[in-house]
Amino acid sequence: MRIVIALIAWIATATSASAQLHQPWEIMTDEAVGKRPPPAAQASAVLVAQVDLQGLLSILTAAGMSGQIQTNDDGSRFVLGKMDQGPFQMAPMQCDRPGEACAAIRLYLGFAMREKPTLERVNAYNASTRDVRAYLDEEGDPAIEMDIPLGGGVSSTYLTRRLAMWRLAVEGYRAFLGLPPELRR
Repeated sequence: MRIVIALIAWIATATSASAQLHQPWEIMTDEAVGKRPPPAAQASAVLVAQVDLQGLLSILTAAGMSGQIQTNDDGSRFVLGKMDQGPFQMAPMQCDRPGEACAAIRLYLGFAMREKPTLERVNAYNASTRDVRAYLDEEGDPAIEMDIPLGGGVSSTYLTRRLAMWRLAVEGYRAFLGLPPELRR
């Protein structure tokens, strides 16, 4: 009974408050009702919407990792990143020109193994995760990738967190494959 009475009182209050609006769709701002607006987002926050190879190196450094620019056999360039679990590739994707003004980052790590996992085993890993994808490469060796889209701009904090997720994903995939954490490729 108390709930019904409280609900009726709330509806009556809300109805009288909304009658003060000129139009039913008018939105009252904090300033209009005498409240201070919430603090604005930091004006100094820089959003990353595009990246090049030097930008990838900066992102790694900010995340406490290191890297150097390398060239593949086909002439494409990438950053060879280094973390506790070993080296990995970091490549710019969705570029206006090769390696310039790129709207995404791809992280990649492959494992050369004597005893190769089955496709069913790799699929089982994929079914248990959502942020990375695992597959078997042309030689049947396992590989793992993660994309970081930059569309609309992302903060450096977001990029650092994604690299931390990559570290954990690599660690988890190594464990899933039965590899020791210190194994280097």
